[in-house]
Formats: sequence, C-alpha cells, structure tokens
Amino acid sequence: MSHLFRLLLCAALLGCGSTQLASVSTAHAADVASGSSQTVTLQIAQTLALESQGLSIQLVEFKDSRCPTGTQCVWAGQATASLLITRAGIATQTIVIGTPAPPAMQLPYQATVGKYQFTLVSLEPRPTAKGEVPVASVRANIRIENQ
Repeated sequence: MSHLFRLLLCAALLGCGSTQLASVSTAHAADVASGSSQTVTLQIAQTLALESQGLSIQLVEFKDSRCPTGTQCVWAGQATASLLITRAGIATQTIVIGTPAPPAMQLPYQATVGKYQFTLVSLEPRPTAKGEVPVASVRANIRIENQ
C-alpha cells in the first residue's frame, strides 16, 4: 500500500468527526489456495495483505443495526462491512458484505471480486442495551474463498 494512500486514508478518517480514530495497520495472511477458504479478522482501517496473490483487503466501514443483547426486537437486524479490495493490475473496488437477512429484503450478503468470494461471518462485539460499542473494539470476521 502506498504511503500516499495511507496519508489520504488518515486525512479522511480525521475529517469524519469521529471521537475515536483507529490506527492504520497491515496484517499478512497465508495465501488462499484455489478451491479453499480462510477466515480472517480485521478491525477498522486495518489492511490484510495476501502478497503472493497481489490482493489486499481493508475494512473501511461497518454498520450494525442488529438487535442489542438483552433486548427484544421485531427483527434481528443486520451488520454490514465495507471492504476496500485492491488487486495488482486491477482497479480498486469497494464491496459491502453483511450478515444473512431474508432474501426479499435485498440486503448485501456476499460479494465476489475476481475469483474471490467474501462473506461476513460475524461482526463482534454485538451491540448492547447499555450503549454504543467503541469503534476500536469492533472486529469483522471475514471468510475469503478462492473459487
């Protein structure tokens, strides 16, 4: 990831007016072999690099409308994660994946970029009735499948 991109990302995060700013970091994962999958965990602004495959994934945003623990809701709600996908030689893409919802609602679930399918396995921690979850504590567990 270029230094210019990191600088622009930091500037964008500062401009959002958030009281909490997550640090930008890069993690490295084992490659996902053809026909296999791997589950990875990302926090906001963290980038995962699959270097030999020329792929990087960054969690840029999440939304969580799931029913808070300890409450009763009309429906379970949904959590989504927006990922910035960078592949060598291909334009960067932003995809949105989410927890399962009834098909009639047409909410995001899985997304495919090239030969990779991305699925949000979970977003943790769940909201609570006591208030908002700190941004820095949120973790997205994402399954990457190399089809």
